[in-house]
Amino acid sequence: MTVATALNLASFPEVEWIDDENPGGTFNEEMRVLLQTDAVVQGANQSFYNPIY
Repeated sequence: MTVATALNLASFPEVEWIDDENPGGTFNEEMRVLLQTDAVVQGANQSFYNPIY
């Protein structure tokens, strides 16, 4: 994002925060445990694999 773009966006009253950082990424391994999926991922910590069904 350029400085001009940031200043233009900041002029809108509904804008409270502008951040140029985009961490991105997925958390599939963590969600697999939470959602209790049946998929076993190679190299995953199997101690967290404990389906409730």
